[in-house]
Amino acid sequence: MIPGDGPVVFDADFGRFGSVISFEGSFARYSREHVLAGARLLVIATNEGSYGTTPASDQLIGITRMRAAELGVPVVHAAVTGKSVLIDQTGKFVSEFTGLGTTELVSAAVEPGHLTFYAIVGDWLMYVAAASGLALIWRQRRLLISRE
Repeated sequence: MIPGDGPVVFDADFGRFGSVISFEGSFARYSREHVLAGARLLVIATNEGSYGTTPASDQLIGITRMRAAELGVPVVHAAVTGKSVLIDQTGKFVSEFTGLGTTELVSAAVEPGHLTFYAIVGDWLMYVAAASGLALIWRQRRLLISRE
């Protein structure tokens, strides 16, 4: 198998969507790449069979929920053996949760998302805030040293 060279966005009757696989959904950069490429809905497909009945499925859903809110797009969290759920662009659950290891179907209406400020600028805001904080600390330290 040869990895691709970037995100793939699919065209469907309801709009454009992107998909990341399982644990990749834990990293904002992968989902963000799909959204920047035109996806207005994300699908996170996962198989959580190795986690059994641990809280791992709930934890991954919580991470997925964060992706929806930070990027401003609805997310389909589809798990083969874990829990599945539909999440709107604000991070709100809009369907019931499936059980662990069950065969169930969930459905709900979701609206295509709109890019958030974070989706557009990414981690740059965090870098600027961190650099500004360090500059303020350095400046305060210099002021304290010069007073001695």
